[in-house]
Amino acid sequence: MHLSEHTAPIRLPGGLLCDDTLEREVRFRLITGGVEMSIAEAMNRIEDTPTFVTGVLTQAVHSIGDRLSTEGAIWHLCIADRQYLMMRLAGLLHQRFRWLTFTCNDCGLPFDLRIDRENIPVKEAAAGFPHATVQLAGQVVRLHVPTGSDQQQISGMATERAVRGLVSSCIESIDGGTSQESFVDGLTPTEIEQIDQALEQISPAVATGIQTDCPICHETQIVHLDPYQGEGSGIDGLYDEVHQLALHYHWDEETILNLPRFRRRRYLGLIERSLGMVG
Repeated sequence: MHLSEHTAPIRLPGGLLCDDTLEREVRFRLITGGVEMSIAEAMNRIEDTPTFVTGVLTQAVHSIGDRLSTEGAIWHLCIADRQYLMMRLAGLLHQRFRWLTFTCNDCGLPFDLRIDRENIPVKEAAAGFPHATVQLAGQVVRLHVPTGSDQQQISGMATERAVRGLVSSCIESIDGGTSQESFVDGLTPTEIEQIDQALEQISPAVATGIQTDCPICHETQIVHLDPYQGEGSGIDGLYDEVHQLALHYHWDEETILNLPRFRRRRYLGLIERSLGMVG
């Protein structure tokens, strides 16, 4: 039986502009042991968050539109698309549903909430995405929605410097011909707010806060989610599975890692059954 190299397509809330076409369909690679190993190794090379996300998605994403994905393409996805892909990937690697524990803001007691990673609330990009224009001091400024690459450039900066650094990184042109550095340095807080609002209007977004009621005191509150947080790489469990299959079937590591996850787990189930470990 021939197996596809990728999963079914998912639709990005934003998309990647390629040759004037906004590509919104993304396919993950079929999750084999080799893909899991590559993702786990990328997770273990954690640097700043944008580099971490790019490393993981570079290993996991098969294609964007009709094009094979590249590291450069992953860097140029907008931040919301990268968050969305990380949450969807966690559902493939672990479980669709995840239980998280939060502390009530009112009664202070813990409660559990189930998150559905396949139905993440999103705000889709507006017309014109990924570009916005804003007029400041008689000059037309053209910008793009922040990407992973823009985010990486300000990683580690203090807040005030990071805000101006991000604005500078997102500016594509200034109609008046002013140098970008001097222009950004001269922006007032009100003008920076205008830029932020212009980008906000067209930008997609992924829900990182969910309104819920405490099941104990019934207080309504917002609980916050980390879109980059999964259950870890699971690398030790993968090594254990490879060991079990090699021990019982005498397959080499490459053969085992090339198996799709569902087939690998099926063989492990057969081993457990043969050993009388399941009914």
